[in-house]
Amino acid sequence: MIVEVIFGGDYTNLTPENVKFRLKKGEQKELVAKQKVKGVPAFSWNTLYTVSVIKAPAAVVTPTPVTPVVTPPVTPVVTPVVTPVVTPVVTPVVTPTVEVLTGNGTTYRGAQNKTISGKTCQHWSVQVPHMHRDTPARYPTAGLTENYCRNPDGDATIWCYTNETTTLWETCVPIPAPVVVIPETLTGDGADYRGAQTKTRSGLECQKWLNQAPHMHKATVLRYPNSGLFDVGFENACRNPDGEATIWCYTMSPTKLWEACDPLTN
Repeated sequence: MIVEVIFGGDYTNLTPENVKFRLKKGEQKELVAKQKVKGVPAFSWNTLYTVSVIKAPAAVVTPTPVTPVVTPPVTPVVTPVVTPVVTPVVTPVVTPTVEVLTGNGTTYRGAQNKTISGKTCQHWSVQVPHMHRDTPARYPTAGLTENYCRNPDGDATIWCYTNETTTLWETCVPIPAPVVVIPETLTGDGADYRGAQTKTRSGLECQKWLNQAPHMHKATVLRYPNSGLFDVGFENACRNPDGEATIWCYTMSPTKLWEACDPLTN
C-alpha cells in the first residue's frame, strides 16, 4: 500500500510527492536519518509524523474476452415406434347346415349330398356326367353350392343330378339328426340320474326347476348346483337334489306340489 507522509513544521524543498514510504495506515514513524528522496537534498529531522493512506489508482483491468460457450443444439434421438405387424387370425366362416325340410324344400340349405338310394350327387356347376341347365348362374338364390341336394326348380322335394351315368337325377332326404342315447339308469336314490323323464308316476307334467310357478320352492339351481337341475333340454326333468327316496319333481298341477318319477323305458 503506498502511503503519504505529512510533514509538519518548517521544511524546504519538500513536497508530499517527494517523500513517500510504504507504511501501514495510521502508523507513526520518526525520521531520524539523513535521506535522499528522489533527488531531494539530504535533510534530517526528529519529529513524528502521522501516516495516511494514499490509494493507488485502480488498475485498469482489461477483461479477458470471454468466448461464449455455444452449446450446439442437441437433436433428440427419436426412436421410431415400430408397430408390430399383427397377422389377423381369420376364423373361417362356417355356415351352419340346417337339416330341416319345410314344404317342398326350396329353402333347404343342409349338407345332404346323397340321394335316397345312396348315389353321390353331381356338382351343380359341373356338366359331367350329365349336362343340364340347373346352374348357379341360372338360380343364384337357390343355394346351388357344391353337390348338396336342393330344389331350384320347384319340384316336389329336394333332389340332385347323380354321378351315375345311368341315373340322371334322384330325390333326397335331409341328413337324419344324430341319435343321442340318454341313459335311463337309476342307481340307488337317483341322485346321479340325468335321464329325460319329465312326467311323474301318475303322468303329471313336471314344473321347470328354475320356475316358481305354479309352486314356489327352495330346490333351486343355486342351492343344488350339481344336481342336474339346469341340464340343457332337460330343465324340467325328474331329479333328486335333496336326498329323497327316488327321483321326483314339482308338478304343473296347482293341486299337486310334487310327485315321484320312474325312469323312461329305453
